[in-house]
Amino acid sequence: MRILIWLQFHLTSVNLVVAVVAGAILSGSTSGRSYASASGASGDQLGRLEMLMPARKGTAVLLGLTAALVRRGFLVAFPLVLAAEAVVLVDLGLAARAGIVVGIVAALLVVLGGWILADLFRREVRAFLLRSSASRRYSGPVGAG
Repeated sequence: MRILIWLQFHLTSVNLVVAVVAGAILSGSTSGRSYASASGASGDQLGRLEMLMPARKGTAVLLGLTAALVRRGFLVAFPLVLAAEAVVLVDLGLAARAGIVVGIVAALLVVLGGWILADLFRREVRAFLLRSSASRRYSGPVGAG
């Protein structure tokens, strides 16, 4: 599951780069005019891209943090995975509104999100993430009593 979250992190970062490039292209096309006098469609799209870029950065940070916490088996990782997958879906909605959804990347993000959630609710993953803190302490090698 941690590897899937890292892969989702990298795909989100690629999608962020696509948003930055699209924003640079759009701002270059409106650079001769003021932002207010830019054509309606490209001005609206540029505004949506300006909202999408910080959201993507936050999502990438949240996914990286989630992957690190899942690896260590912290209790907070379980709800954080749920929150991260919800944020990924919100980001995909923002990207669709901005008109820069890369079809393959968006499909991979949705498939990975479903796979991660399916893994999250497997019995052994729930047991690993939701076990008590007392059982997490290292008690030494077996038979060293």
